[in-house]
Amino acid sequence: MRGVHSSALCALCAFALACGDNSLRVTSSIAQADSADQVLDSVYHVVTKDGMRQSIVEADTAYYYEASKVFELRRLKVSFFNANGGLTSTLTSREGTYQVGLGKMESRGTVVVRSLDGRNLYTELLRYDQGKNELSTDQPFTFTGPTANGSGVGFVSDPDFRNVTGTQGRGTERQGTGGFVPPGQ
Repeated sequence: MRGVHSSALCALCAFALACGDNSLRVTSSIAQADSADQVLDSVYHVVTKDGMRQSIVEADTAYYYEASKVFELRRLKVSFFNANGGLTSTLTSREGTYQVGLGKMESRGTVVVRSLDGRNLYTELLRYDQGKNELSTDQPFTFTGPTANGSGVGFVSDPDFRNVTGTQGRGTERQGTGGFVPPGQ
């Protein structure tokens, strides 16, 4: 699994790096629902660092809870960019939670990360912890790509997938590519 998802999932951390001159554009606002302090419709949020675009976060709806500094996002799409501003991958999920004060993000429900080079990760839950600089899931996952395919149940990794620990991992490598190392190996 080493190197298989590096650009696809490495960029996931960009979502939680809410520093620099971030901009939030809300195309419309709707009345408060339930206990949310704010309800935003058609959210488009650009995350930048040192003036460079890191990610674009889009959601059909965002519920903001002031006391806990938490955003609940529905129909989430995150586009990730490299240091040169080029698109590297896109994450989609049914919903997500961003804990502003803790620097943690969780995507849930049909989570798919697609890289431009044809690698795909599928799971029902994917977490990013900015403080630990760590991606993780305790759920089943599969990945496909031009050089390798695999699956497992749970993993913990740095965003570049250089240090991966997993359980019940298995996979295949295309002949002669040298591109697959099972989780935890």
